[in-house]
Amino acid sequence: MSYQESPREVSAPGAHFLPVAGVAGLACAAVGLVIGFLEAGAPPFNAPLPEVLTFLRDASGMLSASSILRFALLPLLPFIAVGIYVWLGPKADAWRLVGLFGLALVLAVGFPANSAATIALWRLPVLEEQPQLLTMLWSMNVVWFFGAVMSWGIGVGSFSVAGWRSGRMPRWLSALGLLIGAVGVFCGIGVNALVSRELLAGAVLSMFGLLLPVWLVATSIMLIRDGRAPRPLMDEAAAAAT
Repeated sequence: MSYQESPREVSAPGAHFLPVAGVAGLACAAVGLVIGFLEAGAPPFNAPLPEVLTFLRDASGMLSASSILRFALLPLLPFIAVGIYVWLGPKADAWRLVGLFGLALVLAVGFPANSAATIALWRLPVLEEQPQLLTMLWSMNVVWFFGAVMSWGIGVGSFSVAGWRSGRMPRWLSALGLLIGAVGVFCGIGVNALVSRELLAGAVLSMFGLLLPVWLVATSIMLIRDGRAPRPLMDEAAAAAT
């Protein structure tokens, strides 16, 4: 008498890593909100140099703390990116590779951007006597910052498309990620306009800064949940026998 073995269910490879990535994502969101609070009241991107110097002197303590937190945030990104990549699975197709690349670019762009701000604070007494050099550092920091925002947009937007295709993300979360991606890419493409238009830049960056933590927290919670109780996948050999 012949019989057919019932399909065997196994956990997705790498599922044990998902809670690590989820905790990294929650930490990244929390640190990002603290950084936003510390940097509240920063002058416009095209502010006169005396206004920039006054801000750097008066807020040097908070800016130093913000710089340290940015450097602490950057090492979390590989954990988040790899965790989302594993979680989305093969059904996400090449979109998850684009998302992985996008978040890797945040690390590559973010370090130089934060370095410019760190140098400005570190050498502030010298830079006060060299306004041209200070202008260059301030301007580089601004443009690199928009590059980091664009990289976030590419990563989040691509991961959201991948989440939609794989069925791992709820539709609302994928849609939110696509909106974040569109805003982030606009920041990169429209950087020439944004650096000279205070109201437009403030509105766009405020939208990005409010939406990104929501997406990151929601995705991180799902990573932790599915890492503790991973969604079962049918074993390939068992599936072929059915």
